[in-house]
Amino acid sequence: MNSWANYENPTSVPKYRSTTGGRINGFSIIPVGTVTGGTATLTVDGTNYTVQWNQTATGLEGVLIAGGGIFAEGNVACRGGTANLAPLTVAFAGNILQRRPAVSINSASITGGGSLVIGEAMLPAHVDTPFRADQPYGGGIVYDPTATSEVTAGASTTTSMNTWSLRPGKQSLRIVGTNAAVNTDFYRNTGVARPNNTLFGVAWRHLNNTRQDCTLIMSQGTVGGGTDTSLSYSVSPGVSVAFANFTNVGSATLSTDVNPQTFYCRANPYTGQAYYQSSGQSELFTDQIFVPTGGAPRLIIGFDDFATTSLDAVAIFSEYDKRAADKITFFGAKSLANTGGKLTDAQIIANVVGKYEIGSHSDAHVNFTYAVDPAATGDYSVWGLAWTSGSPAAAIVLNFGSGRTLTVNQTDTVKAVETAIRALSPALPISYVETNIFSNGTMGTGVGFRFVFSSNIPAPTIDSGGAGWTFGRGYTRARIAEDWLSCKAWLASLGIPDTRVAATPFGALCKDYYDALTLDAGYDAIFLGAAVNGESCIYHPTFAGFGRGRIPGVNISNTASSPRETIRKIVDASHIGMSLRLIGHEVSASATSGLNINTADWRMICEFIGQYNGSLFEVVTAREFVDEMRDLSPGRQFTNYDYFGNPR
Repeated sequence: MNSWANYENPTSVPKYRSTTGGRINGFSIIPVGTVTGGTATLTVDGTNYTVQWNQTATGLEGVLIAGGGIFAEGNVACRGGTANLAPLTVAFAGNILQRRPAVSINSASITGGGSLVIGEAMLPAHVDTPFRADQPYGGGIVYDPTATSEVTAGASTTTSMNTWSLRPGKQSLRIVGTNAAVNTDFYRNTGVARPNNTLFGVAWRHLNNTRQDCTLIMSQGTVGGGTDTSLSYSVSPGVSVAFANFTNVGSATLSTDVNPQTFYCRANPYTGQAYYQSSGQSELFTDQIFVPTGGAPRLIIGFDDFATTSLDAVAIFSEYDKRAADKITFFGAKSLANTGGKLTDAQIIANVVGKYEIGSHSDAHVNFTYAVDPAATGDYSVWGLAWTSGSPAAAIVLNFGSGRTLTVNQTDTVKAVETAIRALSPALPISYVETNIFSNGTMGTGVGFRFVFSSNIPAPTIDSGGAGWTFGRGYTRARIAEDWLSCKAWLASLGIPDTRVAATPFGALCKDYYDALTLDAGYDAIFLGAAVNGESCIYHPTFAGFGRGRIPGVNISNTASSPRETIRKIVDASHIGMSLRLIGHEVSASATSGLNINTADWRMICEFIGQYNGSLFEVVTAREFVDEMRDLSPGRQFTNYDYFGNPR
């Protein structure tokens, strides 16, 4: 029997498996012997589907949906590796969740001497067994820094040991690139064994005040030897975990046909002004490279904005999981309440207060990383610039006087805009620049910058352009704190005293924003928006302690693959011992795109959660999750650490 919980590595012991009462909710296609070519015919309840010898999970999902039969409505999610190397698991969802169809496969046309066979995929039955409170890295360590001799540095790269670590008493490897024109890289001197379809995590600390573009590479043989498989990602400022995804958790997937003998990481040249470093230097710290193992996955479900339909969402959820119906967390924004489509104060008091956990979502509900403060007057040191709407016909030209101008075009890359802003220094006293985006794409709607001067400057003028752009005095740290304290006071007036968990609008966060929330406004945890590179999953050891200041999530939204994509993320995160936060907004029968989700799709997700809450994962409130993390790191309150993970 091939267990669903064990699909990543069929030779290991499953983490979760019900010995009695298990439900058969799908099946697996398992390679036997050597498979080198050809096709197989998969038959499910009389409908035939063609499976390629090297079929991927994503490809198989598309074949099943396009082929019709019981999968015609898209009620299926496929996971695993490629058919010739590792099992492909077909998981049922929606109205076929409890089906037991007749399944067979004919692999007569498969070449190489092997075959593809059918096995069972079992999801565990609902149980009430208590979960473990700890989630150590376990035996999945690939690299735990102890000495620079264990790695080889690339050109113009130096390595050294550093006392900072995610784990007290341990060390980090410090990697510094000294040449802006040369990639910063390092690699392990010894081989790295991994089973197919597992996931590597790399724990990073990044001190630059702008995201660092990196490439995680697995190589079979020598570095750059032609058999590499890689994953590009951006490392956030501060502390984060970037994942090389062999299980499709996150934004990209590495192929499964490489069993790497060498592991190495490469940082692309960083030429901007770093917050702590000089121009043209990359600096990263890696705490550990690991394969997530074991643990007690948690599922956090939150709804932002106090939309009226969020009550409908909770009512639907309670139909499928009555015991966890009170575990949903609402995050309310003061300025949105009592407006169209949002709950009034009276409705919040009657329907939410005392029944569900409530956290803050700010007062103004703006992106504080680049927003313009309407209350700001006079000279100012913080400025915000963003393209917020439409398609600007021309560049915006800002004049700071004495011939000092900043020109930004909609076709510029983000790095180009950063460079242009920094070019104003030293003529203007720029301290640092922050951007709200995750990659170096071109300018677009919602892309913005926050640039901070070391002293106040007169207001620049707009010489040309301006349509679709917003520019002006940004929110200072003090004004950000004032806004979030205002939200606290409003919630207190509704009967919700001293709210200590916050969800930032648009998932935004920057250094001043972080300090305002943690030090000035007194929040214990900051929940961010949907992140990239697997950071949407939460691995407890990393996010314990100071990491409570940057807890990511994934949106419950209507996409081309919704709700299968949401179910897929829940299952994948659970199987590798990680927790997940789902971010909801509107739930509507007419929702087809954006951040809202269709009612029927939400029901499918709720049915799945209701069946496996308590076995595959456990649904908890935002507050419960934060308290668990605090218990995992006694004495390491996250307010004792700054935005970059340094002890205060």
